[in-house]
Amino acid sequence: VEGTPIDRFCDERGLNVAARLELFCQVCDAVQHAHQNQVIHRDLKPSNILVTDGAAVKLLDFGIATLLVQDGPHREPQRQGLTPTGARILTLDYASPEQVRGEAASAASDVYSLGVILYELLTGWHPHRRPGRSRREAERRRLNEPPEPPSDAVLHEPDGRESGGRESGGPAAARIAVTRSTTRQLLHSRLAGALDGIVLTALRPEPERRYPSAGDFAAEVRRHLAERTARAEPGGWRDRAQTFVGRHRAGAIAAALGAAVVAVATAVVDRGPA
Repeated sequence: VEGTPIDRFCDERGLNVAARLELFCQVCDAVQHAHQNQVIHRDLKPSNILVTDGAAVKLLDFGIATLLVQDGPHREPQRQGLTPTGARILTLDYASPEQVRGEAASAASDVYSLGVILYELLTGWHPHRRPGRSRREAERRRLNEPPEPPSDAVLHEPDGRESGGRESGGPAAARIAVTRSTTRQLLHSRLAGALDGIVLTALRPEPERRYPSAGDFAAEVRRHLAERTARAEPGGWRDRAQTFVGRHRAGAIAAALGAAVVAVATAVVDRGPA
């Protein structure tokens, strides 16, 4: 399959946040298709997600995928696969906490891996593994703590050397913003709020507190994109209203003055003589 790993594809083309989210939804759709066919991927990572020149996503490498087995009315995941030497089969940086503990993988495990990928696509950093942080510390955080909100991660150097608040940030933070066709402060504003919540929900340490499926994850991202478009981006009602006023400024001012006169006259009539 020809294509470029999704993280490189986004950075090399300087895709903004919205374009990255749209590509990510394609990834979720592919994972959801696998889940609907009772297949858990278990090794989701950027190198297994290629994007063609036409911006089509290809999900690869189901080599360690496992099946959801039927157990009465409920589907239960098989236990984490082991190599002949007993070593767990996983890519540690993208594995869910339950996979790291050697517990059964489920659809929620793939959702966690998707959360790691989205965190990286948006911020340029891994949610737990950072420069200056030992692997032991990274694993402790993965198992017990939520990561730093994405909107904060883009403001400073992840090793803490320049983490002095919202105005801080070194060359790496600036470079990350440039590859997203924006500035550090604008990227912070774009991620703060809804996107922070969406990503952190997928990265909850407890599987039952994540999105129930990759499809639910994608639906939440698409809802965010739709609401943002309607609210602020070109074609939204604010944009249309501003465009109309700009083209018909004189008429708009006259209409506003007329409405004000009517409102005052109505108030006087309603009040009646003193």
